[in-house]
Amino acid sequence: MPISLWCSMSGRGAALRFAAAVTVLLSFGAVAQPNPFDPSKTDIPVVESGSDAARAVGETVEEASSDPFAGPVDIVESGSGEARAAGEEIRPDSTPATDPFGIPVDIVESGTSKARDLAGEMLPLDPIADPLEGWTPRNPQEQGFLADSDFPPNTDEDAGLYRFDLRMVQYVDSGRAKGKFTQYVNSRDGSVALLEPEAVIRALGGQPIPDVVIEFLLLRPGASGLACGRHKEIGNGCIAFGGQMSVGMGQLERFDGLYAWLESVAGVPQRKPGVGSGARPDADTGFVRGRLPRGDYMSLWRESDPSRIPTNAPWLGFGAGLYKDYQARQNRVAQVVVWEGADLNRGDVAFKLLELAPDQRSFDTRSYPLVTTFSAKGISSANELGMKMMTETMAKAKEYDTALRACPKGSAGRACREKYRGLQKELNESARDEAFRWALEHGLPFKMN
Repeated sequence: MPISLWCSMSGRGAALRFAAAVTVLLSFGAVAQPNPFDPSKTDIPVVESGSDAARAVGETVEEASSDPFAGPVDIVESGSGEARAAGEEIRPDSTPATDPFGIPVDIVESGTSKARDLAGEMLPLDPIADPLEGWTPRNPQEQGFLADSDFPPNTDEDAGLYRFDLRMVQYVDSGRAKGKFTQYVNSRDGSVALLEPEAVIRALGGQPIPDVVIEFLLLRPGASGLACGRHKEIGNGCIAFGGQMSVGMGQLERFDGLYAWLESVAGVPQRKPGVGSGARPDADTGFVRGRLPRGDYMSLWRESDPSRIPTNAPWLGFGAGLYKDYQARQNRVAQVVVWEGADLNRGDVAFKLLELAPDQRSFDTRSYPLVTTFSAKGISSANELGMKMMTETMAKAKEYDTALRACPKGSAGRACREKYRGLQKELNESARDEAFRWALEHGLPFKMN
């Protein structure tokens, strides 16, 4: 670096110090100074290294090693006898006693904060306690609302043992039918067994099935169930109906519907519907009217005191019954329930709860042949079969009929007519066999001629 540039970078003070140094050197310049590197000015003879002259003045040269990294220190294996003879010490944990890098090692206790901070020790995490484990609300009302039934839920399968622990007697009133009916309810999952279901079926616009006596209806959350009874000629059987929704999904659907109904109450006119004498409430207790998710209205009169029946099912009972009031945090008894506009003539259908009591009963559907023609799967496959017959089968039938009509008259067309009449017969038999297979697959009893 040029002196001028160095001075400019180092600042004024550095420049002054440099100038002072130059002045001192110049002041000594007038005095002759010996040069230690001038060979003509020294008494030491200069000889070539490795020569005889160098050896004469005492130079010694070691023999060159083949290992360029070899040194005067012997290399021995750590832990061997030679290493111990050379002074090596081994700790109980098999690490050398001396730190080759000269870094002091702290001895810390395992599990302490120093072990974690200095040595990076990691230990398995202790299980985190559930803050709600063993917790019970102090409010007795909240305890009653959160308590669930300890009765076992029913199966999702069509064939099985269905058990119930509550009995309800109700009165139904519509423009088509009036009368009492009994039902059994499972307080755990909300499933229902309807006895004497004919009155309910007529009240809701259903028609009786000729030669069939329905002994009970099993209703699961999610609008699926079984109609079990006896046919005059065929015998016992259970007909599956409705969708394939599980009980859990059905409960969720009920919860959504009930919560939407409760939420709508504030914005719905609280107009009391007229009911017949058999369905009027015993006392003018709390009245509530709201809109269901599908758009129609439901009104009810509820009892003033909360129910002590434990359940987490949103609604217990077909018609009237028990429901969970998620806003007031109470289980309430709906003494009278009115489905507005549910009748065929757009009139109302009313239900009144006459009796609610603990009573266990079971129904075993395993002894009944199962018919699934009216289930979601059965109806879907029936629609597919019907569509096939309306398209492929009808097209072939039309083709064969046209060809048959085109056959020559008289004996000349006999072979032609036999051919297409045979094809028509095969087509009819094939369609009949497909219908029979569908009936057998879904348990529908029939008699073949």
